[in-house]
Amino acid sequence: MLAACGGSGPGPAPPVTEAPRQTPATPAPVAVEVAVEDEGHGIDPALIERIFEPFFTTKPPGQGTGLGLSVVYSIIEEHGGTVAASNRPTGGTRFELRLPAGATDDAQPKEESAA
Repeated sequence: MLAACGGSGPGPAPPVTEAPRQTPATPAPVAVEVAVEDEGHGIDPALIERIFEPFFTTKPPGQGTGLGLSVVYSIIEEHGGTVAASNRPTGGTRFELRLPAGATDDAQPKEESAA
């Protein structure tokens, strides 16, 4: 699993960890998982279930459209994956993305029908 950390907290970011390299004797992974954490104050528990909704924002009018996380959600879902957010017990937020490791029928690009 890849893990990256950022945010505005003090101190250096924790190291990025990579999964072991595949060898001929190791089966191919079923999925690729990426977790990103920060050390901020987290997301208000009353709002965390809504953060992937289109146009949802906590910013004042004119300072954001609320489309960023809904676009992420749509792209990940279109490729057969999942994305989730949770508050960390020690503070901060954790986003977990999971995508199929290889092409699957669910992950094929959707063709637009001609009208």
